[in-house]
Amino acid sequence: MFFKILKYDLKNTIIKKYKNYILTFFVFCWFLLDAYMRILNSDISIKDVTITEMVMFIFNGMKEYIPGGDESFAFPMMWMVIFVLLLFFTLYYPYNDIMGYGKNVLIASTSRTVWWLSKCVTTICICIVYFFTAALSIFIFAFSFGLKFELTVKPEVFSRLLILGGMPEGFNLSPEPLYMVLTVFVLPFIFAIAMCLLQMLLTLIIRPFASIIVITAIFMVSSYYVSPFMIGNYAMTQRSICFVSNGVDPVVGVIVMASIIVFSIVVSTVLFNRYEILEKE
Repeated sequence: MFFKILKYDLKNTIIKKYKNYILTFFVFCWFLLDAYMRILNSDISIKDVTITEMVMFIFNGMKEYIPGGDESFAFPMMWMVIFVLLLFFTLYYPYNDIMGYGKNVLIASTSRTVWWLSKCVTTICICIVYFFTAALSIFIFAFSFGLKFELTVKPEVFSRLLILGGMPEGFNLSPEPLYMVLTVFVLPFIFAIAMCLLQMLLTLIIRPFASIIVITAIFMVSSYYVSPFMIGNYAMTQRSICFVSNGVDPVVGVIVMASIIVFSIVVSTVLFNRYEILEKE
């Protein structure tokens, strides 16, 4: 029964919503075009840029904001768009489905746990397809312009790609390879899964739109402060301890995100088994 429900969910969220992923592809292409124009307007050859530098640019976020300093706060709009767009893709489906035809599927399944776990797996699959689409745009860009497939970040390239311009103080571009992989390629992905599942949990407590406001507020607060308690920092590449001395630890980030994922699935499953559907209609 679980796989039948999952097939139904994937059909409705991925196959029927294919336009979401077309939009995703062009959004990431726009970001890559921004990076290309930054390189083009410098004395750096595009063929000297590595794919790691491009991914790091996309999930760059922003360097630490120091109140009262010389630089004003510049909101990390590109970073926000990437994650908020995915939140919208996963926001309404579980709620709308339980208010519509999904209620019949729930009755036929005779198990609320199975029905809800299918929604959790579906949310994870949406994140996978979303990031696969992003990766596809990056690989097409890399092959088109001859980017190097290397796990390196050069100072002259990244200083050009930094949104605020200039290298942050104490910036380290020779981190441990494991930390580099976790920071650049792993943490943005599992952070997205964790936030989408946490959003699902919140929709059982408050309305869907209110839940995305709460998650977005977490992003905004994380932009202001560099702290292991501000979880958005783990998904900003230049907030990692492998690049800056006062950054967050990517290994801790993986543990934190995994904990949020497990917590969100377990607690939301328990809450859904007590969920009064009729009262929500």
